Amino acid sequence: MSRYLHRKQSAVSVSAPPELCKGVVERMLDDVKHGVRIGVSSRVTLRALAVCTAVLGCGTSGPSGNATNIRDSAGIELVENVSPVWSNTEAWRLGVAPELEIGTREGDQRYEFDRVVDATRLANGDIVVADAGMSQLRMFDGQGGFLISAGGEGDGPGEFRLLVRLLRSKGDTLLAVDFLTQRMTEYDPTLSLIQTELTGATAQSSESMVIGQFESGTLVEQLGGSPLAVISGSIQVPAAYIGVAPGGASFDTIAEVPGTDGYLVRMTVRGQQAWANWRPPFGRTALAAVSGHALLVGNGDRYEVREYGEDGTLRRLIRRLDAQRTTTPDDLERLRALQLTQIRNANARRRWEAQFRNMPVPPTLPAFDSLLTDGDGNLWVRRYDIDAAAARTWDVFDGSGRWLGTVATPEEFRVLELGDDYVLGTWTDGFDVQYIRLYSLIKPVR
Repeated sequence: MSRYLHRKQSAVSVSAPPELCKGVVERMLDDVKHGVRIGVSSRVTLRALAVCTAVLGCGTSGPSGNATNIRDSAGIELVENVSPVWSNTEAWRLGVAPELEIGTREGDQRYEFDRVVDATRLANGDIVVADAGMSQLRMFDGQGGFLISAGGEGDGPGEFRLLVRLLRSKGDTLLAVDFLTQRMTEYDPTLSLIQTELTGATAQSSESMVIGQFESGTLVEQLGGSPLAVISGSIQVPAAYIGVAPGGASFDTIAEVPGTDGYLVRMTVRGQQAWANWRPPFGRTALAAVSGHALLVGNGDRYEVREYGEDGTLRRLIRRLDAQRTTTPDDLERLRALQLTQIRNANARRRWEAQFRNMPVPPTLPAFDSLLTDGDGNLWVRRYDIDAAAARTWDVFDGSGRWLGTVATPEEFRVLELGDDYVLGTWTDGFDVQYIRLYSLIKPVR
């Protein structure tokens, strides 16, 4: 059941740093210039403008001269970040070299990975890897030695058609998600099978993807779907997130938000008419992460993450100001060149290039392209980069939405799990071979 929240607008208390004041004034002047009518959101901005113009140096500064503006709007907390909390000496960082690497280019097949989609570290230090190419889970000890595997391709209990997700639940119980069969298989910490059951949305005849799990045990699923195609062109598939009670007995809508961009093209395949949904240049993607009793969502259209409570209440908007970058012709050419390197068939390359030229280009690049949370309730937001394999920058926000600072991750490294003192993920070498890597996460004492 969807919820539509109606709240009385509350008084707004504004305390803004000079940089933010400047931004408020500029936005107001731009609104007036373009004849924008003053509604609820504009009245909030007017109050902010009044404070900025009446008080000199009205910013709220914390440690290391950071500036975070926190205000209330109709019962929703707005957290607007201008600069980070950490100083250079306080910033977190990964160890220079990985503490652990698992994998081999050739040799023992127990250490060869085909298509790793997820991994997690258990309380005793063991690491469990979900390999979609092998349709199995593999467990390694804390030194990287192989212990046991589970799964295999098929439709039987504990088997997979398309393994896409691995969740670590309470007591290190493991939940492996199969997208094609819409099933979830539960294992104990030794990879002994407990049960296989349908995901909650499947019982309601809907395709879904399991995103995470609240502390209460409620699963969070993103509903699948596609728009009714009538004409070719740009689309955006809305993202709906539901909470599914343990056992799938009941579910409720948590949030419905803007989702993933696409570009529909009508094609003839073997004499039959069909619709193809192409990925447009710099298209936005529905992103979500779960922490405690909170669901955090966004699609990178702007640097804003929405925080919903388990009951579907929109509690907080987390923003980083001045974080959007304008799309340039060089950006488009770089994207085209990178994507062409991934298409080996000559005919497919020609078809793709022809379609690429026809698709619209957004005026700005996505602000971010991944959301993750760690065990301490911090939100990690990965800044967008045209080259997904490049060294990446993550913005770290605490549980109240304050921007703490940034953490860099190496080239060809994809983060899968964030621990209190480690970062676990996959690294791909020059021969396109995957390895599991664990880096220490260094947190200087403040």
